[in-house]
Amino acid sequence: MRKTGVALASFLFSMPLFCRAQTPPIDSGALRSAILTYTRSDAAETMLYNGILYPGYDHQAQGHPFFGSDGFVTGSIHYDGIIYPELPLSYDLQKDVLVIPNKQRNTTIQLLTEKLSGFTIDGHDFVYLLPDSSAVNPPAPGFYEVLYKGTTTALVHHRKLVRAGVHTEDPSTYIQYDDWYLEQNDHYQAIHNNTSLISAFRKNYKPLKEYLKKNRLNFKKAPAAALAGAAEFYSRTTN
Repeated sequence: MRKTGVALASFLFSMPLFCRAQTPPIDSGALRSAILTYTRSDAAETMLYNGILYPGYDHQAQGHPFFGSDGFVTGSIHYDGIIYPELPLSYDLQKDVLVIPNKQRNTTIQLLTEKLSGFTIDGHDFVYLLPDSSAVNPPAPGFYEVLYKGTTTALVHHRKLVRAGVHTEDPSTYIQYDDWYLEQNDHYQAIHNNTSLISAFRKNYKPLKEYLKKNRLNFKKAPAAALAGAAEFYSRTTN
């Protein structure tokens, strides 16, 4: 189920990675209507369609570099301080950039990363992560999907690379790789397997192991669910 701009607004304003201020409570229907009215105005569209021409990708390789579908998917963005809901989006995992069609839909624009705080695409929430200089074991800056947000946050960085064929005559192929992380108090832990998940912060590892087993969460079989479950467990059991 795709999230609306209202859902994105709530998500964005709750994220300390790029949030500036907390919004006061407001009727969701009125908020959505106001957002759509403004973001479809000439002034807002001028600010939105100010990226660079998307150079495209290698069509000779099998597959595509995008997240999910190779076509545009309805989503929402937080761009240059403004929330734009219900936009056609495509996320290039090879270049780590978000692209949209121009207003006339005859070319594709690459949004400026420095202006893009976060986005929601096909029900998946992403933020631009730029860890503080004091962070411990920080991952590289880029867009990360937020699987769970609490005192412990579960993150995954999706990327695609073109891998050459085994033989000269074999076509190259887009292959997706996922890098998994838990974050707690600006301390990041890369997660590679069940062992590193259970021992991530060296606290409550026995109760966590029991929790994962009880809920049938296995990183090898379902990494996203297991990582989110561990983050929720740490958020509930640690101060």
